[in-house]
Amino acid sequence: LDTVRQKLAHLAENEQTLARHIEQIRSLPVFNPQDLTSLQAEISACGEQLTTAMSTVSSLATLKNTAQELDSDVATLRKVLQRQEAELLSLREALSAKDTRIDALQSTMQEMYTALKNFQSQQPSMAGLRDELQTYIRQQVPAAAAHIIREEIAELLQEMGEE
Repeated sequence: LDTVRQKLAHLAENEQTLARHIEQIRSLPVFNPQDLTSLQAEISACGEQLTTAMSTVSSLATLKNTAQELDSDVATLRKVLQRQEAELLSLREALSAKDTRIDALQSTMQEMYTALKNFQSQQPSMAGLRDELQTYIRQQVPAAAAHIIREEIAELLQEMGEE
């Protein structure tokens, strides 16, 4: 009889456990096929967002590479510009020196012309010689200046070629 009572008590416990499980199952939300459709739509949307994000990351990597290439190009252009500025400064200095030499030559020629004019005024019979010498001086000043300029430009070009 004790064994039967134990079995009955055990069955009662199992019945209570089963009742608790049934109650838990009943409290679970009911599956709705529309929930599955909306879940699939959300998963699809997340997949599209992930694809877009990966595409954006790829584009950003490409932009980063392009920016690095542009930085390199800008650095190269800066170096070229610095060299050109140095060459321009050198040319300006050379032209300034040439201008100074031309001014000195013109001053010398003016002095020579003035001296010749003074000499001529003292020697009225030499009017033809004076005219001839004036013509010669007027021709020689531009020729001498042009010769000096050509020499200086040739020197500059030679220096630039050596660099």
